[in-house]
Amino acid sequence: MNKKMNFFSRLIYSILKVKSYPFMAKQGLKTALLYLLFFSVIFGAIQYFQEGIEITQEAMIAISEEFSPTLFEKLENTLPIVLTITLILVSIVWFWVGKLISAIIIGFIGKILSSIQKVNIPFKSLYIMAIYSLTLPSILNVFCLVIFDVYFPFYLYYLLSAFYLWFGINNYKVQFEK
Repeated sequence: MNKKMNFFSRLIYSILKVKSYPFMAKQGLKTALLYLLFFSVIFGAIQYFQEGIEITQEAMIAISEEFSPTLFEKLENTLPIVLTITLILVSIVWFWVGKLISAIIIGFIGKILSSIQKVNIPFKSLYIMAIYSLTLPSILNVFCLVIFDVYFPFYLYYLLSAFYLWFGINNYKVQFEK
């Protein structure tokens, strides 16, 4: 397997090549966190862009009603841009933190799954593989929100991620416990 993988390779491998999970786990937590950060920037921005615009529009209406017309006229051109960018940045951080917490939950599920498979995997490796296992469920959640305006059911989100992790653990067993 290639020693260096770019973001898009990791994204594709996370979904289509579960055999690469042990390899990606061996590349370390820093690499996985950077992957998750880039992932969060892209998909967090997609998920919250429309919401950011709607909140900005509502805020502009509230500001126009509360403040004097001259102050509102001064802010009218720059405030929507600043509000939208701020909301999107905060949303990206929120998205990233949510994925970090979800990976911890999936990591603990992975500890149970690894004991079922009788594989001794350090929690750090399980956590890294859990980060990658969140890729497809997170993408599905974003597209369900953007296209259908509904959340991907949380139980399917975690079930799908655990399913990916199950196979990642199995591949870990095959590759490192020969």
